[in-house]
Amino acid sequence: MIVNSGNTSSLSPVHDENQSPQDIVQSILEKLEHEVQLLAISSQEHLNELKHLDELIDEQAHISKTLTEQEFVWNTEFNSLQIDANAFQDMQRHLTHQCHAVEVERFLLSKVQLHSSLFDITVDDRVSKRFPLINNLRLTHRPTPKGVSWLEINSAWSQAAQLVIFVGSATHFKSKDLRIVPLTSCAKIIELLQGNKIIVNHLGVDFESNARKTHETESIVSSVRAFHALLHQLSAHMLQTKPHNALDKIPFETRMYSIGSHDLRRLLEMDDVGWGGVIHCMAANMKWMVQNSCKFAPLV
Repeated sequence: MIVNSGNTSSLSPVHDENQSPQDIVQSILEKLEHEVQLLAISSQEHLNELKHLDELIDEQAHISKTLTEQEFVWNTEFNSLQIDANAFQDMQRHLTHQCHAVEVERFLLSKVQLHSSLFDITVDDRVSKRFPLINNLRLTHRPTPKGVSWLEINSAWSQAAQLVIFVGSATHFKSKDLRIVPLTSCAKIIELLQGNKIIVNHLGVDFESNARKTHETESIVSSVRAFHALLHQLSAHMLQTKPHNALDKIPFETRMYSIGSHDLRRLLEMDDVGWGGVIHCMAANMKWMVQNSCKFAPLV
């Protein structure tokens, strides 16, 4: 304590007349030993403090190392997340473009009139003597000297029969008493009568049949009547199924035995002009059917 305070005056010899020199030296030595003991204790305390500080430094170094490692891991994970986020944005952008392209295609497809593309019907109102066409085939009830053969008539009415089946399927129509068979050789309309009786009407000449009667026919007026009845049922079904303003106006109003201004019960079999007018009206109504059948498709 005397050394720490810098006061060394106490170590100076104190002259006491009653003490001998040996006692004085002995007293000084005892004081020095006491000071040395105090210094040793103080030194040990300082060493302990330094050891504690070293331990704190080591602990802080370990914590700093751990934090550095965690920071590295976090930075690595953050970079991975950034890479994944960029990849996700690219994928989202790609999928968005694909969805947009699909939506555009869906919209364009919704505007496509499938039946109109399958059946091209031409009805020229300016020239009354010109036959209506279905897929460039002339529709008529008998061969003509102008070159309309039974083969063309068979093909034309077979196309018309297929049209009725396609439109009927799109509009969920099924006749109760008429069945149509769209054979390429010769389409047929089967009338179902009471008592399980049937009547087969040929829309043309069935050259594959062994019945000579079908080969010798001069016109298909009876078959046109049956086909008109089927068209009348189909058009009535379409008009009743959809609201009044949902479909275009039908070109020619139909009834069971008439179409437009033509009464099929009063027309003679040899009235080519009358039957030509009937077929003209039927072709116009068939064109109306294919143009409006797409409106029966379910909404997407």
